[in-house]
Amino acid sequence: MGGFLQTILFGLPGLRLWGDRLVLNPQLVEGMEQVKARGLHYRGATMTLEYDVRTMKITVTHGATVNVHSVAGTGPARQVEAGHSLALPVGKCEITV
Repeated sequence: MGGFLQTILFGLPGLRLWGDRLVLNPQLVEGMEQVKARGLHYRGATMTLEYDVRTMKITVTHGATVNVHSVAGTGPARQVEAGHSLALPVGKCEITV
């Protein structure tokens, strides 16, 4: 059971925890249309990650403001405060606090 849960949490959203950042690289399995991961806690921020084939949305539901850095190089880091969301094209990004 634990392996299944780890696959869902770390495999689908491509979630990787580093000492200074949280990396997301979401993917879908054939037949899936969208994924929603709620209650992601990272350094004082609680977030929800939603994504489909084209778009991902990061919502900070409580706590600290996060900085979202697109690894694809689509511009500077963007801040997301509690109660707000950021929509991006699906791809690798890093979150810092």
